[in-house]
Formats: sequence, C-alpha cells, structure tokens
Amino acid sequence: MDHLTTNPANSQPLTPLTFLERAAIVYGDTHSILYHRTSFTWSQTHRRCLQLASSLSSLGLGRGNIISVLSPNTPPMYELHFAVPMCGAILNNLNLRLDHNTLSVLLRHSESKLVFVHSHSLALILRALASFPKTTPRPSLVLIADDAVAPHLHPPVIDTYEGLLKKGNPCFNWARPNSEWDPITLNYTSGTTSSPKGVMHSHRTAFIMSVDSLIDWSVPKQPVYLWTLPMFHSNGWSFPWAIAAAGGTNVCACKTNAPTIYRLIQSHNITHMCAAPVVLNMLFTYNRAEPLKNPVHVLTGGSPPPATILARAEELGFRVSHGYGMTETLGVIVSCAWKREWDRLPATERARLRARQGVRTVAMTEMDVVDPASGVSVKRDGVTSGEVVVRGACVMLGYLKDLEGTRKCIRNNGWLYTGDVGVMHGDGYLEIKDRSKDVIISGGENLSSVEVEAVLYAHPAVNEAAVVARPDEFWGETPCAFVMLREGLLTRPSEKEVLEFCRERLPHFMVPKTVVFKEALPKTSTGKIQKHVLRMEAQALGSLSPPLPSEDKYYIFKTGIYKVGRKGCDVIITKDKGVSRVHAEIVVNTMNPLNPLPNERSDLSSSIHIRDCSKYGTFISKNVGPKKKIHELPNKETALEDGDLVSFGTGTATYKFCHVPLVFFICSSNKVDQSLEEKISSIGGSITNTLGEECTHVLVDQLMPLKKDLVEAVVAKKSCVLKTWLEFFAEKNISTEIPSCHSYIPIVSAEGESIKIADPRMREDCLKEYTFVLESEHLYKFGDQLKSLLEVAGAKVVSFEDFCSNSHGSDYGEDNRVVCVIPKGPACKSNLFNKLSSLLTVNEMDVIYAAFSGQLDLSILKSPCILVSSSCDTDETVVADSDTEVETATSAHSNEAFSNGNNLKYEKTEELYDDSDTLDKRKHERVEASSEDVSTRLHDIQCAKTEASLDGASVRSHVTSFRNDNDGIKVKKDKVDDYESGNSDIVYSQHLIVRDTNIRTSMSTAPNSSVPNFKRFRKGQTQSGNSFDNLVPFAKYPYKDSDNGNDDMAELVKEEKRRKKMEAVADDLFNNEKARKRGTVGSRGTEMRRTTP
Repeated sequence: MDHLTTNPANSQPLTPLTFLERAAIVYGDTHSILYHRTSFTWSQTHRRCLQLASSLSSLGLGRGNIISVLSPNTPPMYELHFAVPMCGAILNNLNLRLDHNTLSVLLRHSESKLVFVHSHSLALILRALASFPKTTPRPSLVLIADDAVAPHLHPPVIDTYEGLLKKGNPCFNWARPNSEWDPITLNYTSGTTSSPKGVMHSHRTAFIMSVDSLIDWSVPKQPVYLWTLPMFHSNGWSFPWAIAAAGGTNVCACKTNAPTIYRLIQSHNITHMCAAPVVLNMLFTYNRAEPLKNPVHVLTGGSPPPATILARAEELGFRVSHGYGMTETLGVIVSCAWKREWDRLPATERARLRARQGVRTVAMTEMDVVDPASGVSVKRDGVTSGEVVVRGACVMLGYLKDLEGTRKCIRNNGWLYTGDVGVMHGDGYLEIKDRSKDVIISGGENLSSVEVEAVLYAHPAVNEAAVVARPDEFWGETPCAFVMLREGLLTRPSEKEVLEFCRERLPHFMVPKTVVFKEALPKTSTGKIQKHVLRMEAQALGSLSPPLPSEDKYYIFKTGIYKVGRKGCDVIITKDKGVSRVHAEIVVNTMNPLNPLPNERSDLSSSIHIRDCSKYGTFISKNVGPKKKIHELPNKETALEDGDLVSFGTGTATYKFCHVPLVFFICSSNKVDQSLEEKISSIGGSITNTLGEECTHVLVDQLMPLKKDLVEAVVAKKSCVLKTWLEFFAEKNISTEIPSCHSYIPIVSAEGESIKIADPRMREDCLKEYTFVLESEHLYKFGDQLKSLLEVAGAKVVSFEDFCSNSHGSDYGEDNRVVCVIPKGPACKSNLFNKLSSLLTVNEMDVIYAAFSGQLDLSILKSPCILVSSSCDTDETVVADSDTEVETATSAHSNEAFSNGNNLKYEKTEELYDDSDTLDKRKHERVEASSEDVSTRLHDIQCAKTEASLDGASVRSHVTSFRNDNDGIKVKKDKVDDYESGNSDIVYSQHLIVRDTNIRTSMSTAPNSSVPNFKRFRKGQTQSGNSFDNLVPFAKYPYKDSDNGNDDMAELVKEEKRRKKMEAVADDLFNNEKARKRGTVGSRGTEMRRTTP
C-alpha cells in the first residue's frame, strides 16, 4: 500500500476562489450583489473579478504583495475578496473606525503596495500617508466612488475602481495558489500602534472555514444575505466566500441603522445576516411593533445577548444564534448548537443555555479548557475555570513579522491559546467567563486596555492607571479607567478633562466612558495591579444606560413631517410628564435659505408649520404678542418663524425655533454643477461669491491645486471641507448635531506636495512666538496674502527693511524665533537675506504648509552656518561638534559664560583702529577665540562694511570686533564680500564653514543649557581642512580626486587663485608701514560689546 499516497490529482490546493467559478456556472443568471440601484449576477461578478485581477497583474502586483482596502460594505469591497487573491496578492482589509495615525502604522507595517479607498475615507487615508517618513515608500491609491462620474484624479490616486476594472482582461488566467498554505488575507487584530498584530490566513483555512460556516449555520442554497457585519471584521467571518459557494445574494449596505436594516429586510426578503451585539440592541429596541413577514436568521458573537433582548428578537421574528471566534481563527469555531428538547424549557432557562458559547463546529479538530500552567484539562463541572485552547484548520499561519508573538500564541504542544477564560459544562458545552485581561469588546471592536492605559499615563497629573471593561447596555462593554493622581497637585483634573485628553490621542471608540479617581489602586504583594478587583468595582457601578437623544438642540436638514413626543418620535421629550407619546408635528414644506443681508428676515411663514396632536396642548410665543394655544387655532396649527418659542405639555419643555445659516463659498478647479447647487438648496443652504462674515463653510475639491482664493479662505478663518461632507450632510433628515467635518478635511496640492487644511482652531497660534522676516511682496508667489496668512497663524511679520532698521531686529525676540522666509524661485532672485546669515530660514511653500496644517515641523527651519576660523600657518582647525571628546581649553569657560546669558546685554560702540600690532595679531587671535565668541557670531553679529581707498584700488573688508569684559579677549576677522553667491554657506577667504544639523536644538534651549563642545582636529597633510566632508573651503565645492582634469573645476581653481592673490595684496597693504598710515584715515569697524548690567 506504499503507492497509496498523495499525487498531483488528489493534492490540488484548496482555495475559496473556486467558489466563484462554480457560482458563475450554476447560478450565473441570478443576483450576486444588490446595492442601491446597482445589481450584478454571478456571471457578471465572475467576469468583473477576472478583469480587476488582470489589471492588478498588469500593475506588477502578484504573489507576496499586499493590497489594502478601506471601504464600507460596497460591491467593490466584496469583489476584492476574490480579485486580489486571483492575481496572487494578499488582501488586507482596514478598519474604517481607525484614525489616520493608526492606519499609517498598519500600512507601513504591512508594506502595502496599493490601497483601494472609498471616497468618504480619502481624506483619512491621505492624512495617514502624509505621516509616512520621507524615506518610506507610499502605496498608490485607487478611488472607490459610488457615483458613476469619474472625479478629477491627482497623485497618489492613480485611477478609479471602475476605471481600473475596465482596463482588465475578462479572460484572464488567474493565479492559482502554488500551495493551499499560501497566504490569502492579512487582518489586524486591534490596530495597536505599539505592536500591531497582523494575522495571516491561508487559502486552505479560508476554504474550510467558509464551508464550515454554511454547515454549522444550516444555510440553504441561494440565501439572501444582508451585510450588516463589516467585511473588515475578520473578512466578514468568511461569509464573502461562503455566500458564493451557496449561490446567495449579497445585499450591501453602508449604513447600519435600524430603519435602513428593516427597510432592506422587507424590500429584499432577507433570510440571513450577521451582527455584533450593538446592532442587535439597536434593532430590538427600535420602535417597531409588527413582526417580520418571514423569519430572519441572525448570527452574533461577542457577549451573549441578554434574555430580554432574545425574547424581544423572537417576538419580532428573528432567530438568533450565538457563536465564538477570533481573528486568529477567521470566523466562528464554537457555536451554541441548539437541541430540540430545549424548546420546551422556560424562557429563563432557554436564555441561560443560549448564553453559553457551545461546542466546536464540524470542521474544528479540538477545543478544550486547560490549566494554563500545566496544560491539563480542567474538570467539566461548569465551575473550574481555565484557558480556552483550540486546534484545527481554522488556526492562522501566524503574525506578520512577529515570530515571538506567534510562538506565545501557538505553543509547541499543538494548541492555539486564545487568552480567554472559560469553564466546560458536564454536557461538553463551553461557557466563556472572562476574556483576556488586556482586551475589551465594545460594539464588536476589540480594543487594548494596555494602549488606553499608555495614553492615561502620558497625562502629567496621572500617577497610576488601569483600564477594565464596564457593562454597557448599548455597546456591550466600554472602557472604565481607574486613576490615581500624583501627589502635590495644585489643580486636580476633572473627569471631563481626562476624557478630553484621551479623545485627542485615541480613536473615539477607545476613549473611556467612565473615569474613577482613587487614592490607591489595589495591588498584589509583588506590586502588580489587581485588575480582577477593579473589574468587580466596574461591575458594581452598574451598566451604562443607552444614550438618550439630546433635548437641547435638534437640527432639521430636509423637508418632511417630524414628530415630537415622549416615545418613538423624531424629537424626544422626557423632562415633562405632560407630553403625549406623539404630542405635535413639525411640517417642513420647503428649506428656505437664510437671507444673508443684515437685519433681514427670511420668509419662513409659508414653509414651516407646527401642528398640535395632544390632549395637553402646545403653546407658542412670538417675538411680538402674547403666548398662543396652538390647539385652539384653526386646524390646530400655525406657522413657525425665526425666534419663536414653543412649549409642549405643561410648559417645562420649551424650545426656541431658529434658522441656522449655512452659506457656502465654493473653491473648485471645476465649474460648479447644478447637482451641487441642488444639494445645497435642499438643506436650506445658499452659495456666496465672497468670503465675508455671512460665509460659514468653504467647499473644496480633494487634491485641487492651491489657489489664491483658498489662501484667502484660510486667512478669513473659514472652515474648509470636502464636497463629500455636503453629500453626507444632505443624507440626514434630523439630528442632534451638525455632522462633524473631522473626516472631511480637504487636502490640496502645491508644488507636488500635499497640504492638509486643518480646522481654524488648529491653525490659530500654530506659529505663535515666531517672527518672520519678508522681502518685497512681489517676490512671493502669494504676495501680500503671505503676510496675512502668517499673522492669522499667530506669527509676527516684519519687512526686511524694518527689521534691519530696528537695531537689527532686537524688538522681535530671540534669534532662534526669528525666521527669514525665502521666496520661491532661483536663489539669485534676491540676496538681501545674505545680510542676515545668522538667522533661521524657511522656504515660502514650507511655511505656507505649516500655516495650513496648523503644525510647525521644525525640520523645515534651516539652521544658519557656524563660522570657524582657520589659518594657513597653523595645523589645527577648531570645529563645532556635539560629541563628548577632548574639548579645547576655552570650552569650559565659554559654557560658564553662556550659562549667565540672561544677565548680558549688547552695547554698540565705534572704534578706530590704527595700531599695527593689533592688525598683526589677528590670525593668532582667531584660533584663540572661545566658543562663546562663535556662539555670539551665530546669534548676534551684524558685520559693518568699511571701504578704504588704497593707491586707487578699492578693497572691501568686513571688520568685526568682539569684546568680553570678563576676560578681555578681543577677536577680529576679515571677510571678503560674498557677492558672487546667494548661498550663505559659501564664504571665501581663509574661513571654513560648518553646518551644524543640531544648531536648532541648541538655539531653542533655555539660557542655562550648555553650548556645543569645540574640538580640535589635526589636518595632517591635507590642505585647509579638505579632508572633512562638512567643511567647505574657499570655493563652492570640496576638492575631489575625481575632479582632476575637469574643466569646470579647473576654472574654479583659477578663480580661487586670483582671489587668494587679491587677499595677499590686501594683507600686504594693511601690514606694511604705508598701509598703516593710510589706514588711520578711516579704517573704522563696528563693535558689539556685551556688558553686564
């Protein structure tokens, strides 16, 4: 029987992609996908997936490459589960609820080559890519748009989904896996930024789990499946492939609110759906009385539904099944297999049995509860707890780039340790008693308590923190933070302040809902926080109630009839017992825009009415006249006007009716189309052609070129949003708040870079305490707008002339906060800033980027160069450095002097030099210059120019003198006018230039900080420091052996020789007796004297 082994015929790789081929043959003419007005058959879906796989292959994507998707449940999201692996690549679904920082970490970790992104999330993904380091490759983007109109695309968006699909070959020979163990998906467990866990699953696992899901849930052929479970949740528990195997219909839905779900169930005769517990709560607490026409099978996971929820589900016609699984197992692996005899039990007993997770599914090999230390199975008594372990085809390949994490999870004994604590009942059914200490399941999302704790520990007032789960009637669980504050605090933070601190640093679903301040956290004898004690305290706090609609504000966005009452209405009123269940109706016939002219009222009298439907009465108070009883008016209704007060019931619940202005300025690279105008009109908005006070928002195209009117909008402090925000806005009928603009922040392009336009509050004061020096307005791309833009960001702005005339900028703060803005264009455009070489510089477009984004990246500020003296008659050069090698004799002294910098001031004096001894000592004094003098040159020097007529020849020399009253050292230096170059790094003569990359740090430190150390480097046989790459001697470029014979370099050498010859002549003139006599006529220099007050 040795010949009875594997062979090519019986060992072909298992893959769920074959399900699609079969569905195209068996169910080719039946619906595969329904989404709004879009529908596809299985033969069409098969064809489209082949086309897309072909296009991806033509882009060079294939085996081993990772392709990411950020999209809600749309047809492209479903098709990509087949198309991506069909080209050999690995599918990576990204969680829509993550923030841009976390998405950036995951994309870098996965090294994704391409990202399919829905138009609603484009701004989010662009912010994520903007966080990439400059040296890290960024993936290209393909835009998933719901409308058929292709938008104008800008890099990094290379195409639309439909555009890319149409380029493909429908007869593409798709890439079958070489092995069934080849990876097919990558899913991240929790998105933690500290250590992302990327779960890799194989084609084999996806195939087996898909079939297993159909068997365990008893799914018949051709079900109608509603996608309420996000496909990014562990690949929709493997049901994208499973529904293809059964030839079912996928009904896609972006929204998961109760009215939408009930509407889709009724219109499409839904038979099956999966849902997180939070969705079940939403469905079963919705104000619906009549049961469903046909039963709907619902599969849920996570925490078991409460008995009341299950009873309500049965009344409505839902058949709820409860399962257990995890990302590491790609779906449900344990389910509560129901026994027929249990149907005869009381409701409370049935609920108790349903709360158990159940037994392993058909395709699972084994499941057990073991002692975590010994690995021995615990007693099956329903009391003794242990860790849940599983093994079988469901288990992942491992964690991407995390061998240690994989070994901790998958042990050598052949089991996957889940980290969940459970008990085994006598009948073999599993019941989860607790989950891993560091995981909280909130609304179906797994979140790490460790990550929340890390943010809490970053709060300056927090000494210790621990986060556990607290029961929540709506979300199942929410984070509850126990905090011990530091001792000696002058002001103790409130719970609201701590929550706001977390909200700025975490995705919203990870922010704690409760903060409990304690004098001390419970600990073991070894100092470990006892989280089980805190869990009991959180349980004792009770379950958080579902959030009630706000009674302070309601916003109406569309025409229609809106009910006001105590229960099941659009406007809920609970604070007045005299309010009926349906008390009144607000009838909105048209949405009239607010008149933008001052002191003008909009005509609302014919468009909005209120109608009384109660027995207690509804009252209205006009701006003029007494209160009226609406129920006594004709037809029990009256018109509503801006400013009216409406009281319901006994009068406790009073609302003021106001018209909220929505005036849009459209900043677009394309012509405004009629559909956009209609959307604005439908919500009662209007369009303006100016950016005056009446303008509330500026609508911007994504990745449009930066234009002057957009700069003007930022200067006017307007909120800039994408046009897609308006579409989302228009979808709402009534809400307790205006939809947030946070996910619709626009990004524009300028000079090949992407610029994010932050909220006006973020832009304010982002450049505070900085002074920017500008040249003439006509040199800058945006002219006078640049000055206004910087001032709006909190900066001071001064012209070059004013800065120089005001005692060299002494009224504008420290030099490390004074920045010269270099105009865009060639360096020779203007060289005025060469006279301010001791200041920081920044490019015009970089500072515009900072003002737009509300964040100043210090790396855009270019440091000034450090002048280091050198002489041809010495074999040593003093070079600034920050290491801790041997220092010069003057370093310690300079550090001491610099530490007293606050007590120093400058006094400008004039001095006449006629002593030849002083001139002869200059070279020696250069070398003896202390580090304080070098620092002084960097921050405080302004060179004075003098001219001396010598034998008819004009020689220009910059003479600067430094004096320290404490040590009496005086140093002078010569410098030839650097008129030939606009680059301040180039200094001709015997001086060497060092660009210190750390200079910005040293400048921005406190006065008591130490200055850079100074060291001596021996030049050996090398001429004037040419052996150092960061030293630029004499000419524009360092010498290189490879330059021998180069004509350009030869010319530079000749030019240098001519220059040195001129310097030698000048030195001779100054050093001989004749030159000394002529020098007494007017060799004057400016002295900056530092004196202690």
